[in-house]
Amino acid sequence: MSNEIYGQIPLYNLIELSQSGDRDALLEVINKFKPLILKLSRKLSYEESETDLIILFIQMVQSLKLNKFANVSEGALVNYLFIFFKNKSVDLFRKFVLKKTEELELNLDILQYNIDIDTQLFVGELLNLTTLTAHQRLILKKSYILEYSDIEIAKTLNISRQAVNRTKNRAIQTIREYLGLSIQL
Repeated sequence: MSNEIYGQIPLYNLIELSQSGDRDALLEVINKFKPLILKLSRKLSYEESETDLIILFIQMVQSLKLNKFANVSEGALVNYLFIFFKNKSVDLFRKFVLKKTEELELNLDILQYNIDIDTQLFVGELLNLTTLTAHQRLILKKSYILEYSDIEIAKTLNISRQAVNRTKNRAIQTIREYLGLSIQL
């Protein structure tokens, strides 16, 4: 069949054809969602995001139980696929984009003054407490090591300044409890 004919086939039938091995039908399904894939991959802003979204979509199309959508409108199927893309883009964001920020190395050499090795080890141990979340560690590093303001941290993490302050205070309280200090904030 030509591409023009595939463009006239309803989405439900295209997915049905692609599940039976028709590659052209699968390509047409992907093309129908290409603008959304491109938009979400730009938001994810890592190199392979478009490819990852397409692969996840192909896997989902191949495993989709079409009998659930047999008596619903095409709009309901499109909405289901749209929600799939939104959820998968959030998953990819958590997996790849947030992972990069968690991998922020504790590099005490960037401090402007010399710190002895014992202090470096102590600060490293405090920041790597298992009771601190990765988010708390990140905010403490940005605040106290990189010397970012709460507003700068909030902008880079897309959260409010108040959320930064609360997270920082909870992390400090956790460290105080770890050290056996009963000082309240």
